[in-house]
Amino acid sequence: MSDMLTILSRPSSFRFVESIEFMKDARIFGIISTTLYIIAIFSSKRFLRDRKPFQLTTPLALWNLCLATFSGIGFSVVARKTWMDIKVNGFSSAFCNPLETEILNGWSGWYQVLFVLSKVIELGDTVFIVLRKRPLIFLHWYHHVFTLNYCIWTFEVMKGVHLYIGLINFAIHTFMYSYFFCRATQIRIPGWFAQCLTMAQIMQFFLSIAVQFYAYHLYINWGCERAIHFPSFYICLLMELSYVGLFSRFFYTSYISSLKKAKRQ
Repeated sequence: MSDMLTILSRPSSFRFVESIEFMKDARIFGIISTTLYIIAIFSSKRFLRDRKPFQLTTPLALWNLCLATFSGIGFSVVARKTWMDIKVNGFSSAFCNPLETEILNGWSGWYQVLFVLSKVIELGDTVFIVLRKRPLIFLHWYHHVFTLNYCIWTFEVMKGVHLYIGLINFAIHTFMYSYFFCRATQIRIPGWFAQCLTMAQIMQFFLSIAVQFYAYHLYINWGCERAIHFPSFYICLLMELSYVGLFSRFFYTSYISSLKKAKRQ
């Protein structure tokens, strides 16, 4: 842990290879933390069953503001470096020769490590749901558990795929947490925005799948062995497809089905 803190304390000179061993050691931490997370949220729900919900308006607003800011800065830093690399080395460079580019180093690489570590922090989203006694759906905690462990376990492989998946996720989370911040502070947001946000999340997963198959194309037709790692490719595909199904179902039940019921009434 102290070595990782030392590495993260100098973002401008950060080197991707320095963080690989730490992430390998963090794999067991990911499993333990998500196991405790599941136990904690459901035992807390049971404990709070007959108690009044906490309001937590200010902490929730600050929480979402911090995550929105982090995501926005992360997107701008990594996107700028990625665009510079594309102009010099081409789009396939990050897939075929990731360690020979500068995308994984310096501020850009530093933010990509923070992206993985932020998946631990984002477990705190569920804390607010439980303490405020809001509905805790399967999609919510399943998504957190799967994403966190996947990010840690596959950190050193398929860097091109994960670069673009991370960029898309940074962008979506910037809007998502900004929206949650507005709701927490009672800033009026048009009702259609929530629908568009869910649709954008679903599109995120389709784009992530497209990125994977582009990497697979490079592996099959160009011989770029670094573009794909098995079984990580199949696990990522399963993860993204499960998210498509769950988020699509959420969209249907939240907006389409509820609208039909309202019209009947």
